[in-house]
Amino acid sequence: MIIGLKRGVVELTDHDPEWEKLAAQTIERLWRVFGSAAKDIQHVGSTAITSIKAKPIIDIVVGVQKLNALDGVFPRLEADGFYQSLQHAVPNDILYVLGSAEDDLRTHHIHIVEMDGIQWKNYIGFRDYLNACPPKALEYEKVKAELAQKYSNDRISYTNGKEDFFEKTLIEARLYADRRFLIQWVDGVSYKLKSPFDFSFLSKYGKVFKVFDDQGSGNICFGVQNGDKRYFVKFAGASTANYTGTTENAIERLKRVVTTYRDLAHPNLIKLVNAEDIADGYAVIFDWVDAVHMWTPVFQSLSLDKRYTIFDSVLDFHVLVAQKGYCVLDLYEDHILWDIQNEKVVICDIDFYSKGWYKGMSGIWNTDCEWYFPEQFVDGAPIDEISCVYVMGAMAFALFGDGRDRTIEKWKLNKNSFAVALKAVSDERSRRQQSIEQFIEDWRVGKEGVL
Repeated sequence: MIIGLKRGVVELTDHDPEWEKLAAQTIERLWRVFGSAAKDIQHVGSTAITSIKAKPIIDIVVGVQKLNALDGVFPRLEADGFYQSLQHAVPNDILYVLGSAEDDLRTHHIHIVEMDGIQWKNYIGFRDYLNACPPKALEYEKVKAELAQKYSNDRISYTNGKEDFFEKTLIEARLYADRRFLIQWVDGVSYKLKSPFDFSFLSKYGKVFKVFDDQGSGNICFGVQNGDKRYFVKFAGASTANYTGTTENAIERLKRVVTTYRDLAHPNLIKLVNAEDIADGYAVIFDWVDAVHMWTPVFQSLSLDKRYTIFDSVLDFHVLVAQKGYCVLDLYEDHILWDIQNEKVVICDIDFYSKGWYKGMSGIWNTDCEWYFPEQFVDGAPIDEISCVYVMGAMAFALFGDGRDRTIEKWKLNKNSFAVALKAVSDERSRRQQSIEQFIEDWRVGKEGVL
C-alpha cells in the first residue's frame, strides 16, 4: 500500500481498498482522543471515492459542536502524534496532520469542523455524490490528472485548479443530498436523475442542445442536432427525478404509444421518425419543432384569425381521433404548440390517448387543470368522444376567453359561439354535443352568428 506524500508534491495512484481500513483505524484512534467532543468522524476526500485515482493521503473529517470549545482536545491530539498545519487557510476548518514533521511527509489530513456546518456538508456531500455518480467521479479524476501533470511540485496551484470543478459539483451535491437527485451532463447540458445513467448512445442521433427532465411520466427528453436536422428524443429506462413508478412500466408505456402516433398520423401531429430498443431502454424519435406553448406571451399575442386556424386544425385532428376509435386523455396547453416560422399548430405528447373507451380513476389526475373533464375523476365513469367534446370546449375558452373564467364578459367572440363552447363544457355529459362532428357543426354555425 502506498501512503503519504511530501508537502507540496502531487502524485496520483490507483484506488487501494486498504485505504479504507487505514481510515477506519485512524477514526478509532481519533475517537479515543476526542471522546464526547466529537459528534461524528468520517473518511472523506478522494481516497474515500472508490472509483478514482487519488493522492495517497487519507482525509478524515471530525464534526464537533463548537470549534472554540476544544482547548482540552488539542494537547491530546499533539500527544498522540498529530500536529497542526498553520498554512491551512480554509474558514471554519482546523487542519491537523499525521506523518513525519522531520521529513515533511504527510499521510493523513484531519479536518476539524463544526457538525452540520457548511464545511461538514461539503466534505460529506462531495464524497457521497461522487460515489453515487461514477461518471462525475471520472470527470473529477480527469481534472485531477491534468492538474497533477501540470503542477506535480506545486500543491497550491493544483488545489486552486480544482476550484471551478468543486464549486459546480458542490451545488450538484447539495441537490443530491437534499432531494436525492444526481446532476449529470451530456454535451455540456445538465440534467437530473435519481441514479446514474449512461446517455452516450445519444450521439447516434446527434449532439444534445436541450434536456427536459421534469416530467412525471418516467421519460426524459432531449433536443439533438445532427447536421442541419434537429430531433426530439423521448427515452424511457432511466430513473427520472419526478417519476414514482418503475422503469419497466415507463418503457412498456412508451412502447405502446408508438402505435398511437402511427395510427393518428396527421399534418398537425408531431412527426414520428423512429422508435427502437437501445441502452436497456426505449427511445422514440420525433422531428424537432421550433415552437411556443399556448401559455407563452408570443402565443397569447396571436390574432383571432390565427387562433381560428389553430382551433380548426386541432378540431380536424380530433375528428381523426374519433374516427380511429381513440379517446382523449391528458391534453392541455403544454401540448399545443405554435410553429412561428411555418405558422402552423403542432400537437405533441398524446401519450395517454387510448384506443377504445376508458374509465375514470380518482386520485391520479391533477384536479387544477381546466381542460380535464369531470368524468376523469370519477371511478368507473365512461371516457369517450363526449369527453373529447369537453376538452375542445375548454380549449375554446383558452383561445377565445380567459381560460378558467368561463363568463360572457371574458369572451372575445359572439354570444352564439360562446353558447356552443359553454354547452361543450357542461358537467352533465348528456347536455354536451354528443360527437366532435356535432361540436364542429355547431361551432361553424355559431361563428357565423345564426345559431
